[in-house]
Amino acid sequence: MRSTALSFSPAPALVAALLTTLLLSSCGGNDPAGPPSPTGLPAPVSDLQAASATPESITLSWTAPALASGTGPVSSYDLRYTPYGQENTDLATWTAAPAPPAPAAPGQAQQATITALTAGAAYAFRLRATVDGTTWSAPSNLVIASADPALDLTPPAAVADLAVLWSGGDRIMVQWTPTGDDGPHGAAAAYELRSAAEPITPATWDAATPATATPVPGGDRLRCPVDAPAAAGALYVALRAVDDAGNRSGLSNVVSASPAGGRTWRVAADGSGDVPTIAAALAGAVHGDLVLVGPGSYTWLNQGGAMNPLAMLFIARDRTGIVLASEAGPEATILDAQGQQRVLFVQGNNDGVVIDGFTIANGVSPPADGDYPMAGGLVFHLTDIVVRHCIFTGNRGGQGGAVYFGGLGYPVIEDCLITGNTSTQFGGGLYFVNSQGPVVRRCTIVGNATGGGGGGVAAVSVILRLEDCVIAGNHAEQRGGGLAVYGYSNAEDPPVPVLATGCTIAGNDAPLGAAVRIGAIDDGGGSMRNGRLSLDHCLIAGNTGGPAFDMVADGRLDAACCDLYGDGAFAFWPAGTVIDGDDLQADPLFCDLAGGDLRLRADSPCLDAGGCGLIGALPAGCGR
Repeated sequence: MRSTALSFSPAPALVAALLTTLLLSSCGGNDPAGPPSPTGLPAPVSDLQAASATPESITLSWTAPALASGTGPVSSYDLRYTPYGQENTDLATWTAAPAPPAPAAPGQAQQATITALTAGAAYAFRLRATVDGTTWSAPSNLVIASADPALDLTPPAAVADLAVLWSGGDRIMVQWTPTGDDGPHGAAAAYELRSAAEPITPATWDAATPATATPVPGGDRLRCPVDAPAAAGALYVALRAVDDAGNRSGLSNVVSASPAGGRTWRVAADGSGDVPTIAAALAGAVHGDLVLVGPGSYTWLNQGGAMNPLAMLFIARDRTGIVLASEAGPEATILDAQGQQRVLFVQGNNDGVVIDGFTIANGVSPPADGDYPMAGGLVFHLTDIVVRHCIFTGNRGGQGGAVYFGGLGYPVIEDCLITGNTSTQFGGGLYFVNSQGPVVRRCTIVGNATGGGGGGVAAVSVILRLEDCVIAGNHAEQRGGGLAVYGYSNAEDPPVPVLATGCTIAGNDAPLGAAVRIGAIDDGGGSMRNGRLSLDHCLIAGNTGGPAFDMVADGRLDAACCDLYGDGAFAFWPAGTVIDGDDLQADPLFCDLAGGDLRLRADSPCLDAGGCGLIGALPAGCGR
């Protein structure tokens, strides 16, 4: 079957919605829930805010909620508050404000003043409404304010996960999870980053050098380049979050990196950089260099056509420690092979290579692949490289649509979106073969298709780790709509399973193994190596077309703290599955499976069933 013959389009509405919702961070999982809110109650107040304060009082304002069709007017409000720090306790334990105002007509502005507060203390507030005095709307948004004319005295929480992504040339790239405006709540208005040649402490913060770049999104994290001085030695980086009132958080954790001291090769889409093309920069770069690519579209045509029979862009064997990174992120920096060639080939023994922040699009496996067509997006093997913050889309191959990796090595693919890729044989999105250590972390693998097995991911004779990934809306014409596992590592290795931990595998389809296929391969000597898969804290739901699992008789499946749910005829564990712990077969209560929002409702059993904690890759994202 040729790749051009694949015409499957998996659940377009599901895939389109997934692309706009799956990468959003969410803080809804920590909101205390009020009493159940049946259909027909007033909408929850969403614009509660602190309007003013004195040393003993805080005045709140909001818009009166609209009425649902067929209900009577709102009869009363329940306004509650609690000291800051106790906002995650049950709402019923909060203090009820005496005599809240009578509800106004929907859309009208309202206010209430809470008095007898402790001067300077911070409080959390929520509001809800009722029609009948018995059942209540969902709680409003959370508001934190201080009994002080300044109103906002609560600083953001300190960032605790600042990390170095890469260093090369004259730059270090750092990343962190955004923090709140008031402690962990809300969103900080800005971040101040500083660097120094010595470890940064609160006492030395003012003397450290401010970063000149502005943080930009990188998935559900923020990232920022920090200029590295020419002098050798470690560079230390730390940051503080700032809210819109000017309050600053405590100092973050401090990270350090030794600048490579190499050259920075700047490439511009109009050819005005240090060299005219990315290919020219890669040809000249050596260990420690940074190839920094400006925003724009870099195509097979404007990059000079097929400079190598294997790919539009090529990193030769034994070239190590090179960083290929975009300045403006994947949405603004596109590597487009225009259906003429593969996009990227990293030949081998390229340890320390980093590829960061590109859209890798419209690549095809070239004739040079011969009888073993590999992926159209990125091919690499026998190496330890890192691929981050990339979008793979519209790529076509034989083994892997977007990515092919084979041979010994411990590569990492993280925080990537793999969508709309196709393969003729295996792995519509990702394909791994004959390897012991690939890791795929926090990736969204959506809407890919294959003519064989593994619509999202195929793992053949490999020890693979899938961590906190969403594998959804993929299609396989034969087996394994989401994931296919064949054999285990190499014949001389012990039978270590593929491990999927904290993953959501939903809405995929295939005639057999709508979610997962566990198959076998011939080891070349007439014996079969049967696939092994271990699922830990994984959510498998809503997969269609056939049974959720398809496993050979001597295959091995282990499941711990997982939820398997779907059509009763199809959603069952295959014979021989080893269940460890409190596995569920319960509706996970997605926010909107049909619409592509695979975050969980606040009352989902997958948030903490049986003490397992979160099951699946995504947190709570909507109320009950």
